[in-house]
Amino acid sequence: MWKKLKFNSYVPTQRGEGAAPHEEWQRFVEGFDFFGLIEAWRDIVGEMLARESIPLRLKNRTLFILTRHPAFADNMKYMEKILLQKIAERFPVAAPMLDKIAFESNEVFFQEKARPFLKPKAPTLHPHSPEFKRLKAEAEKLFADVSDTGERERWVSLYIQSCQPNDPHTP
Repeated sequence: MWKKLKFNSYVPTQRGEGAAPHEEWQRFVEGFDFFGLIEAWRDIVGEMLARESIPLRLKNRTLFILTRHPAFADNMKYMEKILLQKIAERFPVAAPMLDKIAFESNEVFFQEKARPFLKPKAPTLHPHSPEFKRLKAEAEKLFADVSDTGERERWVSLYIQSCQPNDPHTP
């Protein structure tokens, strides 16, 4: 009634070193950091497109990207080859395993769930700004009794970082 399937008649493909496609995919998945792609997305697509899109998933050699609006998906579709090239430069293990990019749109995701991933880079003080110099002077007075110069510099640096303006962690 039931026919037994035989899997030992596999013919190697030309994609890898004779490995089965699922073995090749497994090596790719083990060597590729998808969260690294999400974190590097701003550098790959630029600041404006990073606010409007985010990598969603990998499936069947296709990278799915979620966009805020279909208009962004249409514009990014024209950039598909450039995006694949930039991803391959940043993540060399991804080059042979990504053939195309597909897009999905969902405005609600960007309104509610994407905020932690899309927060802007924290502003930093310039070493020659008056605020930086003031904080450094305060820290040097505070840690003047630390005898090791390297240790004192680390404490001063930590003090300045903890007092950064517009930092959500400062009271």
